[in-house]
Amino acid sequence: MDGPSSSNPGHRAPYLWHGVLVNALSAVRRVSDIVDPPTICHLCGGTVRLVDKAKFYGGRSFGWLLAYECCSCSARVGCHPGTDIPLGSLADRQTTAARSAAHAAFDPIWQGKGRDARRRAYGSLAKALGLESAHISWLNSAQCADAIRAIQAGAVSC
Repeated sequence: MDGPSSSNPGHRAPYLWHGVLVNALSAVRRVSDIVDPPTICHLCGGTVRLVDKAKFYGGRSFGWLLAYECCSCSARVGCHPGTDIPLGSLADRQTTAARSAAHAAFDPIWQGKGRDARRRAYGSLAKALGLESAHISWLNSAQCADAIRAIQAGAVSC
């Protein structure tokens, strides 16, 4: 069978996607922030579908092959490797650019600083933004701008 094998979006049963195993137990276990896949776009209300990311890159594949895409506004989000679990929330071009800029500011804070540095840096970012938890892949454009300002002000560390 090609495609998810359950009508329950929270269920992570393994299945084949065009001959590739998706949601093997070992892949799902690596994900700490499991959320249900999007079905409706939070940006425009359009229908969201699971697609092969190669369609975004002229038929070439980079990294894991799956992503979710809005059929109306083309907002998209990739999936955790080996799974159909979204990496974050759907992003339009503006949000994608904002997230890239936020990563460029944030990643040097934790990279090369030990095993738990990334987790600590995200905890610090959440505190700086007044959020319970944070990950750049869940931020909108305005929150990314706030994150960059907080980082530049020295309010984020690991």
